[in-house]
Amino acid sequence: MPNNINSKNTGRRARKTARMIFAAFTVLFFIGISFISFLLVIRLSYQISLRQEWGKTVSDSIVKIAAPDLNHIPEKISQPIIQKIGNWNEKAFSKPLQEYVVQASMVPTPFVMYAPARGDVFGDFHNNEQFRYPEDLGPKGKNEIRIFITGGSTAWGTFAPDLNTTISAFLEKKLNKGIFSGYTLRVINAAAGGWGTTEEAVWILTRITEYEPDLIISYSGHNDIGYLTDEKKDIYTNMHNEAGYFFAGLKEYDKFNIGKRPVDFIQDYSSKYYKSSDFPRKILKNIEIISSYLNIINVPYIFVLQPFNKNSNMDSYIPYYETLVKALDEEQKNGKTIFTFIDHSSFFDGREEYFTDAVHFGDLGYEIIATDLHSRLRPIIDEIIKSKKD
Repeated sequence: MPNNINSKNTGRRARKTARMIFAAFTVLFFIGISFISFLLVIRLSYQISLRQEWGKTVSDSIVKIAAPDLNHIPEKISQPIIQKIGNWNEKAFSKPLQEYVVQASMVPTPFVMYAPARGDVFGDFHNNEQFRYPEDLGPKGKNEIRIFITGGSTAWGTFAPDLNTTISAFLEKKLNKGIFSGYTLRVINAAAGGWGTTEEAVWILTRITEYEPDLIISYSGHNDIGYLTDEKKDIYTNMHNEAGYFFAGLKEYDKFNIGKRPVDFIQDYSSKYYKSSDFPRKILKNIEIISSYLNIINVPYIFVLQPFNKNSNMDSYIPYYETLVKALDEEQKNGKTIFTFIDHSSFFDGREEYFTDAVHFGDLGYEIIATDLHSRLRPIIDEIIKSKKD
């Protein structure tokens, strides 16, 4: 009998131990599942916060409590590096494409806030001077003529299929077809999307004039009109939308830092400085600043008021274009400001099929613009060459 009792007791202890081990493993299993689920919630809330501002508070709170050591570790900033778009107006192009470049990759650049990134970035090339040109500019050759085109996205070539189908590239080809024998003419694209005459003035004075220009063209106007009239922003203090991803970058980077984020107190104060009298006064002021210095160094300056699709949904701009045309005509005629004014604002009236939107074109439109500029520039370039011979 005692042996039977001992045997039963041993069996009960073994079963009890097994149940305890099973219970322990069960508890550990659920603890592990809970911990993994908790980490997944943290990760999910963080992913939500990258796309939805309302998720930020949740993710920040969880991360700060659960993983304080991670608060200062930045993740990859999900910024657009180059903007592209598909399925556009095929009539504006010599051949349809699957994808069109809308904007360059921008990098912070002194005095103008941003300019195109150097090098070949996703198939869009800018040289070391940040010009949309296939080679760097070394010392100017004896028989070399340098023409610079600056401005906003139209001058830069938004929707141009490639580097060779911008206004500047088409114009360079036309100018080098034997008309000016013995001379090499370079037409250098020194524009950037979103820029207006303020950035152009700074860029001309600080960058372009360092590379021995013979002629400078501003193909411009629309952005200034938009900032001063539609958005009611001061063009001397405006922070343009093309640089907006810098601020988005700050926002994502500083998501990991405790305390007030820089993006919370970086604001665009341009509307606070805005006055209705700024238009067209400040545009004219910029042109006066540019042309005055270029006159000192004997470089001709041409301001071209860019084309505008009057049948677009931005027809409210029409009276402002008309006002600016009148003001530029008067500015040129009074003789105080030495520059050449070319009015392209109505150049494509009745030919709206060449537009991709209110102010941009495909390669067909850009070549038409280059053809017109080519005919207008010939006598000016003749004078430049004559002065070099003298």
